[in-house]
Amino acid sequence: MSVGTYLREAREAAGYSVEEISSLTRIRPAVIKDLEAENFISSGGNAYARGHIRTIAQLVNTDLDRLLTAFEECTGENNRPMIELLEENNATSHRQRSSVKITPKFLVAAVSIVVGVAIIIPSGLAIAKKVVHKSVAVSTSKASQPQQQSITPAANRGVVIKASSGTSWLSVVDSNGTLLFSGKLASGASQIFDPTNGLSMTIGNAGAISVSVNGKDQGSIGRVGEVKTLSFAPAQTNG
Repeated sequence: MSVGTYLREAREAAGYSVEEISSLTRIRPAVIKDLEAENFISSGGNAYARGHIRTIAQLVNTDLDRLLTAFEECTGENNRPMIELLEENNATSHRQRSSVKITPKFLVAAVSIVVGVAIIIPSGLAIAKKVVHKSVAVSTSKASQPQQQSITPAANRGVVIKASSGTSWLSVVDSNGTLLFSGKLASGASQIFDPTNGLSMTIGNAGAISVSVNGKDQGSIGRVGEVKTLSFAPAQTNG
């Protein structure tokens, strides 16, 4: 059975419509329909399609291993080298080496560069020495002056989600069902959320994500390619 057919039958057997699955997972209905038609482009690629399939499979309580096996057979993932799968999640970088052909012209140019560097370095050292002496004099004159400490805004308050080691996908809603964020987090990007009204987060490629709460690192939340859900209860107030 194909992955799309299996996914659709599992959804229908669990009694869910496409719209209900979309409401519960924050995956757009068009993307769910494309997954069931085995069109993974709208998901953003195979890595994100796999994450969506995991999320849906857990919701409809179907055989996840069987579903992922069907997905890998459909996409040919099981025949791809591991380095390519890691690159797809930005978990590693693959550097291609190109050969350099050494010619007589190349050798002449290299020798010229070496001679030029030999001439420039002594002059550069002399200039650097003067700059260092000047910097020391300036630093000494300012040593007695009181230093002002910069005041950093409380930017680390709240829940910070950062794509520390690769690209991930993130969907965040509050306890009222209001969508706060949905989209891709590029490597190095981050989002901060106020947990006062409660938060429910679905994170794709959990291995690339770091989470901190009020400035405290929460450590690893999952593995590369794994989809994780995090929840933060609303703050209690005295009525």
